[in-house]
Amino acid sequence: MNRLTSRRVNGIKTGYWSPAKKEDLVQRLGEYEDTGMEPDDVREIIGVPVWFMPEEQLPPKGERVICLTQTKKGFFNHVIGYWDGERWVSGMNSNVIRWTWLPQAPGGI
Repeated sequence: MNRLTSRRVNGIKTGYWSPAKKEDLVQRLGEYEDTGMEPDDVREIIGVPVWFMPEEQLPPKGERVICLTQTKKGFFNHVIGYWDGERWVSGMNSNVIRWTWLPQAPGGI
């Protein structure tokens, strides 16, 4: 893909910037919007996992998922866990800050 934007990494502002003309940006955005797809739809098609915040969405009770956890000391870990309806069960004494679905086994196994 030929990007029109780049991440801003100057330490002053965050987000994106572009040297492209406004007309070029508007035309490309229009083409994207004509697909009817949301960014999460595109990520799903190309296999990029969508990470959920537990405060916004929880997996079905008892379904195993990948959890991103953070310890009290600030360390991050990826573990397999599940929501038991009241709390996260992940085998770690840490806070689940994001979760995503487990990938499908290859070949439908």
